Amino acid sequence: MAGRIGTGSRNDDAAITHLRRLSNGDPQQSIVIKSYVELGEALLNQSADNESKASELFKKALNARMHSSFKDYLHFIMGEKYRYLNKRDQSIYQYQSSCVISDKENEAMAQTYLEQYCTDTTLDIHQRNEILKLATEYS
Repeated sequence: MAGRIGTGSRNDDAAITHLRRLSNGDPQQSIVIKSYVELGEALLNQSADNESKASELFKKALNARMHSSFKDYLHFIMGEKYRYLNKRDQSIYQYQSSCVISDKENEAMAQTYLEQYCTDTTLDIHQRNEILKLATEYS
């Protein structure tokens, strides 16, 4: 899957270069942690082929010491990106990893379950019913 994810722009290459420089600093500094996240997002906006690089950066950010609200935000971003990659199980896992699940995460999980219900042709009737039930619970 070599397509683009999200909107992206022609400035993605410049942003990636800048953010790579920032992310080589001390991982405890908030600007560096934020740069991991932004670089991961920019890489995914550039190409879905950058998933493993982006995932490494997201994990670096999660492993750094930071406020729990930022970790919740990071889980949400990761959930969104996995959703765009059609990796719904990983997406839902990230949404559920937040300490506090907001209305935004509930809505995103419901949407992800509905997308899985509508697109996954390998599910049997019981799995489909369970996914629909989960979508309803989170909506």
